[in-house]
Amino acid sequence: MLTPRLRLYTKNLSYWRMVQGILNPGATNTAITDTENLILSYTKSRHAILVSMGRMAIFEGLRALGCSGEIILSPITVPEVISLVHLAGFTPVFCDIKPGTWNMDVALAERLITDKTVAIMTTHFYGNTNTTLAVRALCDAHKLFMIEDAAQAIGAWQNDAHAGTIGDFGILSFSYPKNVTSFYGGCLITNNNDIALRVRNAIAAYPCVDKHWLYTKVIACAVKDIATYGPLFQLVYLMIRYGYKHNIQSIMNLVSQDLNPAFFETMPPHYLTRISSPQAGAIADKWPEIDEDVTHRLHCAEIYYHQLKDIKAITLPEVTGNRSHTFLYFPIQTENKYALQRYMIEHYCDVAVQHAPNCADLPAYQRYYCDCPQARAAYAGTIMLPAYRGFPLEKARQYAQVIRNYFNR
Repeated sequence: MLTPRLRLYTKNLSYWRMVQGILNPGATNTAITDTENLILSYTKSRHAILVSMGRMAIFEGLRALGCSGEIILSPITVPEVISLVHLAGFTPVFCDIKPGTWNMDVALAERLITDKTVAIMTTHFYGNTNTTLAVRALCDAHKLFMIEDAAQAIGAWQNDAHAGTIGDFGILSFSYPKNVTSFYGGCLITNNNDIALRVRNAIAAYPCVDKHWLYTKVIACAVKDIATYGPLFQLVYLMIRYGYKHNIQSIMNLVSQDLNPAFFETMPPHYLTRISSPQAGAIADKWPEIDEDVTHRLHCAEIYYHQLKDIKAITLPEVTGNRSHTFLYFPIQTENKYALQRYMIEHYCDVAVQHAPNCADLPAYQRYYCDCPQARAAYAGTIMLPAYRGFPLEKARQYAQVIRNYFNR
């Protein structure tokens, strides 16, 4: 049976919660507080504050620092993050990544520190937290704030510290591709009482998320869930394969995740909102499954790594076997991601390419331009191999073999 590149981590109960939100809009409950308590208990953080989306947790956390200046960060991220750093009153400074990590090169970051630098933001891309302790040490040495973008690292740990709790504040994301989803949503976690108080005071003034905007996202997720459902996907895949084989852009666009490359000069109004109770309930529904999800993704990662590690034409992430990297996907980097993707899809292996660009190269962000050749190569060459729970381990072996066949042609 053919297997999709991604199945959302949604639950039927989550959809029912959203329906209840429509049928009984006046109902009040303690879902938001209960879910925040669930998160802080799991992450061992002092504060957990639910917000409308992960990138807004970055914005509110930065504003709560009470300063301005330069922030060193990776160019491999969602472009809107850079806009929100700007809107929070800071200047982004791009730091190139270290090959095989998809995270910033910490040694290079140290060379970028100036008297204008106030913080370093590390992005745990694909769930990789292995630069965290080095960034913390660097920030401590230079008396800088540390921010952790742990949007893709829910369930990742460095020793006894969950992703997001080593920095002065961290953020989690619950958007639809994440392993815990509320269709949209985020969370700021911190052990700093002052940051937590300022963030809570800021979001208290916001209205609840616009229902029309939210339910548009819910419907889009439902369509994805239906289209990737086993029997139906067998038919959908025939269309996908035909589109890639004959280079039909309209079909390929249907299964591509394009990120908005525009620069925000002003904040979109629907960002300045609060998360809803049904969304908080959806997070709580999925939260108990985090550890089992991560265990499965680690098994997939081990299979990919051991079957591909001898191929010199690709760059692989390190696989340590512990929870410091949780592999939301298993990334592999080659020279041309589209050529490998096309070959795999033609050979009945549905895969996605890295959609997060090298923001340093985006025309809208030229005011912050910095030559980042490693980030450029990663964006040009990275394939995201599936590792979601429900993706069979035998399929991971099959995908790895198809990749081997591609390079042995």
